[in-house]
Amino acid sequence: MGSTTEPDPSVDGHLRASEVRDVTGLTDRQLHEWDKRGALPHERRAGGHRRISAWDAMALSIASTIRGRYSIPLTKLGGTVKWMVGKQRPEVMAIAAVASDHIVPQTQQAADLVGDLVGIATDQPRGLEVLERRDELLARAGALDDPKMEWAVHQLCAALMPLYGALGELSAGFPVFLVTNLESHLFVSEPGLVDHAREAALPENPMLIRVDPIINRVLTKSGGAALPVQHRVSGISDVDGESLDAREQTVIDLLRERKFSKMTIFPRGQIYRIEVTSDLPDVKAEEIANLIQSHDYGSVLVKNRNGQIQRLTQTISIQTPASDDGTIPHRPGTERS
Repeated sequence: MGSTTEPDPSVDGHLRASEVRDVTGLTDRQLHEWDKRGALPHERRAGGHRRISAWDAMALSIASTIRGRYSIPLTKLGGTVKWMVGKQRPEVMAIAAVASDHIVPQTQQAADLVGDLVGIATDQPRGLEVLERRDELLARAGALDDPKMEWAVHQLCAALMPLYGALGELSAGFPVFLVTNLESHLFVSEPGLVDHAREAALPENPMLIRVDPIINRVLTKSGGAALPVQHRVSGISDVDGESLDAREQTVIDLLRERKFSKMTIFPRGQIYRIEVTSDLPDVKAEEIANLIQSHDYGSVLVKNRNGQIQRLTQTISIQTPASDDGTIPHRPGTERS
């Protein structure tokens, strides 16, 4: 990807937990699990409410789409999320070297800036720290009035934080695709190179999704403006496959996690309601209020001894569509433990 366009500044916004649920399709329980795994490094609280950076919301939304499209467990998508937001380190020294080789500093200030770019590649700041350094470097490059210096700054930031580079391509009007096999990942903005990336760069079980609609959805939700795609997209096979219904994916996730003590499934060939009871023995006292307020829990039972929480048991009720006549069966269900 070679765009020099700067990503839209509205990405500096944050989303509330309810907004993140809407755009990602993830539940509070799943966000809580991802937070414990360190996949939400830039979470903050304002007025007692969880807020997540728009960058993290984009990465989570993309991961949620992969999950729905390919039925991949959340536990296997953490590395992909960390890669997108720059927490899992890509190789950037080579890119910094290429950038410095193509730039001939005309002044001492320009030479100092090139040296700092290489130094930053060595330091490898993580996540949103990349953007904090970007603002400083772009200001210095702008003072030099040298487009090549600005290009070098953007290239370095894109290497440190791949999602930044993807947004830069979208800002230039290009569609953006993610090709991943969960171990290696590529953002591709040239439609003609997508199938090549799947067949040559990532030949082992590559997955493909188009991410520019997902990015735009988060941009508008965080108060920004959608970025239109101005280049034609055609000739890409298997990019708009059908995703699982959110309820179907929730059932699959619960079965895979194997943390439930009982599951109730109503008959007649369709799932009308599933009640799952599982234990969260490591919950902290300050997390109880968030769990109680969450829409994921039908009931919460806290057991404590001598002021210490011994166990928190949560019951989740999943409502699925009624039958054709609009009714939900009331006869006893089948219990499975």
